[in-house]
Amino acid sequence: MFEPKACDQFAQALLGRGGGAKPPVDAVALAANLGLLVAVDCGQTERGRRACVNVGGAEPLPTIFVGNEERNERRQWAVAHEIGEHFSEELFRKLGLDPREMPRQTREQAANLIAPRLLLPRELFVAAGRECDWDLIELKRRFTTASHELIARRIIDCLASAIVTIFDQGRVRFRSDGFGRRSPLEIGERTALERCRRTLKPAAATTLHSRVRCWPIYEAEWRREILLTQSTGGDDC
Repeated sequence: MFEPKACDQFAQALLGRGGGAKPPVDAVALAANLGLLVAVDCGQTERGRRACVNVGGAEPLPTIFVGNEERNERRQWAVAHEIGEHFSEELFRKLGLDPREMPRQTREQAANLIAPRLLLPRELFVAAGRECDWDLIELKRRFTTASHELIARRIIDCLASAIVTIFDQGRVRFRSDGFGRRSPLEIGERTALERCRRTLKPAAATTLHSRVRCWPIYEAEWRREILLTQSTGGDDC
């Protein structure tokens, strides 16, 4: 239903209206510039929600409530997601769809597509990726409000022949290419992964048809590795 190009263009238009197109995109500032309040609700269990709140004006103001989240990346995602859901009706109309006929699930789907495109605008993200050769750590340094995982997933939006694999606690939690296909791990991927785990540093391996890089994203009680496999056919943004 939602073409990626249309979602990219819509997110870019929101960023233009909110004055937040340069990385790192601050979703909280963007929300404010788009007329949305952002408030913390320490008691809520969900990461983000929206409501209209009367703060003394003539009209209740649309407000995004976020939980007391310690990680800035999670707070940024929650706000970006709620921005996407708030403006989803506008996207529907641009696509010739009647917002009144769109179920809750479709609004959620739209928000999930808009949010990463707000935090990682395609044009800027692709330019940065090409400049740093799609190095995950460097991209994270530039787009600090997005998580490593979100950046990795956004890479396969831009590189159709690339595959991203995310390992959590030694197990594959996510593996997909730009078309949503999941294939078995190849020898080169296993080699890079083993080197990364052994050295606790970024590792690489090459095969006849692919180039593989693996980055360790380790915390005190959590071990994550992110694997990027690129076809030797080259950049295909």
